[in-house]
Amino acid sequence: MRTTAGLVLCFALGMAGAPSWAAPPPPELSLQQLTEQGIHYYKRRMYGPAMANLEQARALPGGDQDYRILSVLSRIYLEQQLLEKAFPAAQEALALAKPEQRDEAEAFLAGMQERFGGVTFRKAREQMGTITRGIIHLEDRGGLIEPQKKRVFESIAARFKKTEVELPITLYLPFGSYAANRAPFTVTRDQVAEVELILYSTKEAEGISPWWYVGGAAVVVAATATVVALLLSGEEPEDVQLLEIGDVRLRSAPAAAAGSGD
Repeated sequence: MRTTAGLVLCFALGMAGAPSWAAPPPPELSLQQLTEQGIHYYKRRMYGPAMANLEQARALPGGDQDYRILSVLSRIYLEQQLLEKAFPAAQEALALAKPEQRDEAEAFLAGMQERFGGVTFRKAREQMGTITRGIIHLEDRGGLIEPQKKRVFESIAARFKKTEVELPITLYLPFGSYAANRAPFTVTRDQVAEVELILYSTKEAEGISPWWYVGGAAVVVAATATVVALLLSGEEPEDVQLLEIGDVRLRSAPAAAAGSGD
């Protein structure tokens, strides 16, 4: 099935929520068996087992050079709103695409780029050598009027509010104005924002209101062209129904001021 240039999100944006996880498949399966089984689950929208099989296949020798694995994984990650995984997997899929697969991969990439932008969070200099992992509390500062966009953001924000991360990390959000641990930033088309954060560990954050998770930080909206060459190549499982999502517009954020986390 061929995707359109507008991002074909097989991603029920209206169904924001925690990803559907599944136990890993038996380790004795071969690369081909895992791949075929993962695609079989994907076609049936069983995203948890599909992801488990394909991630195990990707970890086997040759798996990270298999276009089908990375292409379908990209779509699954998108479905599960794991955009920080969807973008890199899509990039790798496009790099592996054969000539006959490139149109499909580029169309999917273009669709993602039309709706999501990146932000790279780095540790603030004053925290170097101390906490290595912590919480990112994301807050919408305006622009998410469309209900679907709001649901996507809320799903991502809820996951990172309870998931420790290690910096630097690049996340992807609908275009708009946000704050991370009270440091404001803007996600725009063709740019990657860069934000410095002061993280608190999970233990330190226990019992503290989310508004106090993280101190403020300096924010720079980088003039760099999007370093995310999103790729999601073209071999789309044939019986999957896709949903075309409309464009998302968001606004810019002001320069960061020191403050506490949301």
